[in-house]
Amino acid sequence: AKENAIFIKALGAETLDPADAEALRVLLGKHKEAFALLHKAAAMADCVFPINYEDGMAALLPHVAPTILAGKYLTLEAALARFDGNGTSESALASLALARGVRNDAILVSQLVGVVVQGIAAKDWMRAFDENSADAIALAASLDPASTRAGLVRSLYTEITAAVAMFLHGDTSGMLGEEERRVLQNPMRLQDAAYYVDKMSKLIELSQRPYGETRAELEALERDYSAMPW
Repeated sequence: AKENAIFIKALGAETLDPADAEALRVLLGKHKEAFALLHKAAAMADCVFPINYEDGMAALLPHVAPTILAGKYLTLEAALARFDGNGTSESALASLALARGVRNDAILVSQLVGVVVQGIAAKDWMRAFDENSADAIALAASLDPASTRAGLVRSLYTEITAAVAMFLHGDTSGMLGEEERRVLQNPMRLQDAAYYVDKMSKLIELSQRPYGETRAELEALERDYSAMPW
């Protein structure tokens, strides 16, 4: 509980005061082997998570919470380095690398986790750096919008595959109740399946272009989808 209190206070602080910095230094020193592993993981080109994709929508995602927590820990490490005057780009770059790693996964939730972790790093980045500083320029150069879009597209294909399998073969995940399974197996639902695939295909097409170019089309697609009576 005491360690959690130190982490929570440090995460919410714009700057560290000397007492909080010392408490954080002791705490990070206690877990230095874990932080070394985080940096080692961030340096890896690819990440593979223990997910059983055959479970479909019922697949467990054990990497989600630890990845978000790791992003927060690296932010605290960056805050302490900044307090000590040692710069923060290494820890911030490691956090962004974790975000890229999780986006290699083909599950949509993993893509969202990548966005969360990148957001944690970006918030600390905006708090810490002048936009023209060397650290800020190094971090900006590490961002890769193309890989972000590619990860989203990959996960949307996975969503289509899982949904079509459920429409065609029924619920094999055990997530749905008896009434939901009965409705899903109704032949009339095939029309819904076709509509779903059509709209998801359009979303995949739009996701391969920069958001600034497609915002109006995405909003129109959302309105169209929201109007459906399900």
